[in-house]
Amino acid sequence: MKLPIHLDTESSQAYYDQIKTQIQKFILNQYLPAGTALPSIRTLAKDLSCSVITVKRAYQDLEADGLIITKQGRGTFVASHNPAHVEQYKETKLAGMIDQLLTEAQKLGYTKNEILTHVQKQIISQKDE
Repeated sequence: MKLPIHLDTESSQAYYDQIKTQIQKFILNQYLPAGTALPSIRTLAKDLSCSVITVKRAYQDLEADGLIITKQGRGTFVASHNPAHVEQYKETKLAGMIDQLLTEAQKLGYTKNEILTHVQKQIISQKDE
C-alpha cells in the first residue's frame, strides 16, 4: 500500500516528524485500520525520496507510542486498538500540547485567564473543519 504522505520541504518540522504525524493521523482516523501492513522502511524512504534513517526514526517513535508493531521477518503493522485506548492516547497527546502551550504562554507573562481568553478567541475565529 502506498501511503499518501507529503513532505513539506519548506516546513521547519523535521521529515521524520512529518512522516510520524501523518501516519499517526491515518491510524487515529482509521484510514489505516488495525492489522494493516505498512510499507517497509526502505520502500517508504524510496517513495518519499528521503533517508532510510528518517523513516526508521518515524517508525520507532510510532512503535514507542504503541500505534504500530514490528514483527521480525514479517513487517510493520498497525497495532490493534480498542476505541477506549485510542481516546486515551488522543487525550494524553492533547493534554501534553495544552501543557506546553500553558508553559510557553506563562513564560511570556500571560496569566491563565488571559491564556484562556486568547484560546477562546482563536477557536471562535477559526472555521469549523
